[in-house]
Amino acid sequence: MTSAEGADPRWVRLATAAELQAAGRMEALAGRRAVLLLWREEGPAACAAHCPHAMAPLVDGAIRDGRLHCARHLASFDLLTGEPDATWRIPPLDIYPARTRDGWVEVRLNA
Repeated sequence: MTSAEGADPRWVRLATAAELQAAGRMEALAGRRAVLLLWREEGPAACAAHCPHAMAPLVDGAIRDGRLHCARHLASFDLLTGEPDATWRIPPLDIYPARTRDGWVEVRLNA
């Protein structure tokens, strides 16, 4: 995890854009925080890497209609808001602003 010199320290570089595009998704550590990076047509997206229900990893979850589905519990989360589907009474998924800058995927952790 590195920050560009002179840049806003809340934006953290987690992977190269080429690396994420090739993989489609990957988990990265930002300090002690596990972040799931996703490459979508509109660019990078980032969220917590584990389901808030029982900390199940989301890296293998399906993405359909703008929602990330937990493979263990089948709950789904809106990738823009983090809100779970209405059938689950669980906390929302943490969503982080993500962008590409100078060939890197950066995530804002303290938005």
